[in-house]
Amino acid sequence: MIKHRLSPSLIARFFYHNCERYLRYHSTPLQERAQLGIPAVKPDQSPATKALLEAGNRWEELVVLEKLKDNLLVPEGEEALHERAHSVKESLEIFRNLKKGDAVYQPTLLVPPRFYRKYNLSPELYGFSACRPDLVRVVEKEPMDPTDLTNLTNPTDLTNQANPKDPTNPTNPADPEDSDKPGGSGELCLQVIDVKASDELSSSHRIQATLYALMLREVLEENGIDMQVDMDQAGIWLYGQDEPELFKLNFNIRIIEEFLRYRLPKILTEPLEDVPWHVYHRCELCDFYRHCREEAEKCNSVSLIPYLSVSGREFLREAEWDSRTSINTLSELEAFLETGGSEESEGSKRCEGSKGCKGSKGCEGAGGIGGTGKAEEVLDKCGALRGKGEFLLNTLRALKEKEVVLNRGISLPLPKNEDVSLFLTLQRDPVSGKIYSAGFRRFKGKAVYGSPVNERIYVAESPEKCEEIQRRFLLDLFDELKILHDYNEFYNEANESNESNEVAGNESTGNEANKTNESAANETADNESTEANETLKWKEQKSLQTYVYDSYEAALFRELLREAVKIPELAPVALELLFYYQDPSLFREKQHPFAKVSFPLVVLTEEIRKLVCLPIPFSLRLPEVTEALPKPDFDFKLDPGDLFWFEHSNSLKSDAISMAWEKNRVEAVGWVEKELSMRLLAAS
Repeated sequence: MIKHRLSPSLIARFFYHNCERYLRYHSTPLQERAQLGIPAVKPDQSPATKALLEAGNRWEELVVLEKLKDNLLVPEGEEALHERAHSVKESLEIFRNLKKGDAVYQPTLLVPPRFYRKYNLSPELYGFSACRPDLVRVVEKEPMDPTDLTNLTNPTDLTNQANPKDPTNPTNPADPEDSDKPGGSGELCLQVIDVKASDELSSSHRIQATLYALMLREVLEENGIDMQVDMDQAGIWLYGQDEPELFKLNFNIRIIEEFLRYRLPKILTEPLEDVPWHVYHRCELCDFYRHCREEAEKCNSVSLIPYLSVSGREFLREAEWDSRTSINTLSELEAFLETGGSEESEGSKRCEGSKGCKGSKGCEGAGGIGGTGKAEEVLDKCGALRGKGEFLLNTLRALKEKEVVLNRGISLPLPKNEDVSLFLTLQRDPVSGKIYSAGFRRFKGKAVYGSPVNERIYVAESPEKCEEIQRRFLLDLFDELKILHDYNEFYNEANESNESNEVAGNESTGNEANKTNESAANETADNESTEANETLKWKEQKSLQTYVYDSYEAALFRELLREAVKIPELAPVALELLFYYQDPSLFREKQHPFAKVSFPLVVLTEEIRKLVCLPIPFSLRLPEVTEALPKPDFDFKLDPGDLFWFEHSNSLKSDAISMAWEKNRVEAVGWVEKELSMRLLAAS
């Protein structure tokens, strides 16, 4: 009998990946994995991963040593701070003696038997390792609004809220001295704080901190410690912040308790080959990614469909419209779509790969793919697949026949032939959260600029230089756009001047004729002349279209503009750019654009998916797309090297910039510049 090893951090990562196989594989002890068929893997040792870990440790030390100097109990020892921890015995003694304003760094919690009993978990099958929340501090519990039922985690809380401790209530007197005692009145409580080197609060952060709070509550009760745990709020101390960001626990408690009671036992006890899995972009952060990708390719899993969501994959796997079936392979999906989901298909094929690679039910093919109603009606029950029947068929054909398949969709944002094309790229460092590189490539527009191409790329040589390269990027981008604006304004003014001269000439030379002969024919001629001038004016002006290849670049660009508005030096430029690119954040501003730009920024991956299905599995990476959609007169190939390219994403790996920043490899900055130049060229 296998005893699975669990921890709050592992469960938090499970919620991040949203993958049952992830939890099953990682919770299985190392010595048991080989005989169960779980592959041996090596931990990620990339420069970016090391930099992330080191940044987390540095931030933790900064919080402990500089932001929490007073009344903080830090474990003694010669090891690095993040490697120290109070023992279980020391932690219990500390909890008994904490006072208001105190905090303890890395106490050790040993999950008691009552925790397992509460959630019907067998200690023989499930074992939580010793847990160490980063910080536990004593706070005064905020009074709850008795009318706010969203904070209640237990029906009995209604009774408790109806009779709070109140000096005016003779049936429930309050001791004025209780406010300085640990426990007793419940006004003082222990609050869990987790330190994260992240710039935003994520759902996995919430899950981990909530689990610590649930465990701490059971530890205190098991050991008779008269101190309550704050079950209303916990906090995450985000990177660069002076205080932790607090969040409500009630919703997270419900999610975790449902998970512990129902989902966890199923994940860890069902046959290994039946544990659900799916390959998508977050999988690259898992040590078992390579194994799962190879399995998906071998058995032609539906995971090969580009951008298939986890919810879409689950819908096909569970097949709630017909309990006899489960769609896990491309051939099974094809049979379902072609038969309309209304009858059993003779062409329901078995997996081309090995047994046990079908996700949750196996790949052997289990009879006919059937159900009630047409396939589209079935797919409409899943938000991620609604209206996607024809698109899925075209994708299957493209993958099967290795050819480009046209969709019946249209793309409104793509212009027929703009005069000036502008391609942008921006990249973020996952450690600091800063935009460390940005660039643009202007293509065409020789009549305006005097040259057909202009490329500017900016890469920060150190974290401190990030703001500088962002400033230069925005100022140079603004200057590039202003040249085109001034060119078009010149023709506007020239045309207006010509029109004024024509009117003046008519008034000086033809007054008498106009006085004696104002005919309808002359009015018609004037109207035609005005329309001709307007047409000429627009033809002389040059149009612009701005592109990014992937949606993350659009998000980073808009984020950069929003942040730049807050900087006095950049505010005028950033606001002008926001007026053109029209970010939704403008609704907060006092000034608004005079004119609407229908499609100021086009995301190419989104438009490509509307128009064609490509013979590319998993995701539309730029190197494969340029190969599938080559330009006839331009022989170009983009090499997706491991240093810069993920296998499921177009975002730039941060290994090279980590070398430059952490290892003083100055030449790595040049590598990044060259890579971004190649990307901009490929996109254009």
